[in-house]
Amino acid sequence: MSLPPLRFGYFVLAVADIAAMREWYCKVLDFTLLRTGRMEELEAEFAILEGHGIRLELGVHLGGRPERVPVLPSPAFMDQLGWKVLTFHTEDLAALGAHLAANEVDIAWSAKPIAPGLGSTLFRDPEGNLINVFGPAE
Repeated sequence: MSLPPLRFGYFVLAVADIAAMREWYCKVLDFTLLRTGRMEELEAEFAILEGHGIRLELGVHLGGRPERVPVLPSPAFMDQLGWKVLTFHTEDLAALGAHLAANEVDIAWSAKPIAPGLGSTLFRDPEGNLINVFGPAE
């Protein structure tokens, strides 16, 4: 039996403050809110966002106690198994850096050369999740 065709659905990001995270992703990264809802059987609330060719679901366990897993510094973070970084590409890392700074985003590095002709801007959302944008090195 062969694998039937698959298509991408969305990423799920567990969050502590769904309203604040929804606002940040829409304001800072220009996502659009598609829908919100509750899954009573899972005791969860969700928000599905869309932007930049992907969908991102934010989810929170109602009545739960969110726990952040400490992120090791690079490159040791690759020793922890699991999804690591949400990545994008842009043609203008300088403009991205200015936009992030204007929105008081926690930037780990901006327009850092990482390979010949390739730069990277690494930053965190308000709950510490890593986002990396690649682009031409200047």
